[in-house]
Formats: sequence, structure tokens, C-alpha cells
Amino acid sequence: VALLKRGHTVVATVRSLADTRKHAFLTRIAADLGASSRLSLVEGDNLIPGSYDRALEGCTSVIHAASPFIMGQVPDPQGELIDPAVKGTENILHSVARTPSVRRVVVTSSVAAIYGNNSDKEG
Repeated sequence: VALLKRGHTVVATVRSLADTRKHAFLTRIAADLGASSRLSLVEGDNLIPGSYDRALEGCTSVIHAASPFIMGQVPDPQGELIDPAVKGTENILHSVARTPSVRRVVVTSSVAAIYGNNSDKEG
């Protein structure tokens, strides 16, 4: 939202353009800001190598903010959280390396990274 408010063009990736209930809020926000022409949605998937190549064409900056987060018990933390987070970051960085226009990359985390009840802590 802040980027659109400041006049930037934003390319956002979504897993499926067909599933509008998961991303319609983005186009509504852009419309409310009078910035519809500066928002593009492109399909991308953290686990598919090269799926961000099209989204990055012509971009100068990349903000990678996608990472899996599951509330409650996670039966396979390695497979459901860690591997997808690492592979997703690797995939976006490989796409960046193939995109000469990109000059800056920001990889973010979230409060979800420290969320928990210490149930695994001993003592």
C-alpha cells in the first residue's frame, strides 16, 4: 500500500490468478488509491523454480515477504515450514540473478517467526 501511495509501480505475485477471493483485496486497495494502473498481479509459486522470472522483468527492486505460516500444531515443521521457506527464498534469488534490472532485494520475516508458546522449551 505504501509503495502505491508513493507513486511506485507494483508487481505482486499470487499463487493463482483464477482464485480471485484470495487477492481481490489487492485490486480493491489499488482502486481506492486511484492506483489500479500501477498494480499488476502475476502468478508465482515459491516452490517452482523460475516462476518469478516473468514477474521480475523490468523491476528494479524486489521485496520477498512470502513464507509459510501455520497456526497450531505442525506435524512436519521441516517439510511444511522450513523447506518451503528456504526453497522459496532460493527461487526468488535465482530469478533475481537472471534479471539484470534488479538493483535491490529486501528479504523480510514477520512476527510469525517468533510466535509460539515455548511448549518445546525444557525446564
